[in-house]
Amino acid sequence: MAPGHSVSLAEFEQLASKPRLDRCKAARAADGLSEEEQAQYRAALSADFPHSVIVHWLKRRGVSVNHGAMSNHRRGVCCCRD
Repeated sequence: MAPGHSVSLAEFEQLASKPRLDRCKAARAADGLSEEEQAQYRAALSADFPHSVIVHWLKRRGVSVNHGAMSNHRRGVCCCRD
């Protein structure tokens, strides 16, 4: 880049100004479940089941969460932990 020319960061600034969710999709997945299913889901998250098993269990209940979101949530690197 030539001296004196600045890079536009407008798009980044616009994205940063959007309100952030306080819970990720994996956390919000429990919202549509019954109380018993919510308890099962929380227990499964803490257990040693593969992400794919939990994602499949949710899918059977009409809840769509991808493997990446599930992995991030279980590792504590999602927006729930910010």
